[in-house]
Amino acid sequence: MFSGFQEILLLALIGLGIFLIPRMMPNSRKTVKTERPVGILTALSGKMRLALVISVIWPLIVAFYIAPWADDLNLFLIIGPGVVITGWGTAWVISGFKQR
Repeated sequence: MFSGFQEILLLALIGLGIFLIPRMMPNSRKTVKTERPVGILTALSGKMRLALVISVIWPLIVAFYIAPWADDLNLFLIIGPGVVITGWGTAWVISGFKQR
């Protein structure tokens, strides 16, 4: 009766432990103030941000249009995430050739 509830509480407890225990422990390393490193999100160009947003939105649009939960899962996998994976793979290969 309560096994599902207990499992959820156990997972929540484990998650809290993973995030809270390291913050509660004293830092053994000396903290040296240095310049704040640039975060990956602030270092992205406009084109890269647009590509990331499209990579998330495209499969969602295709999912609503094809409705893979009805019967066409293969078509969805090809047109939705397949296009995104192919696009990022192509960009990765092209950037590899440009670096050499």
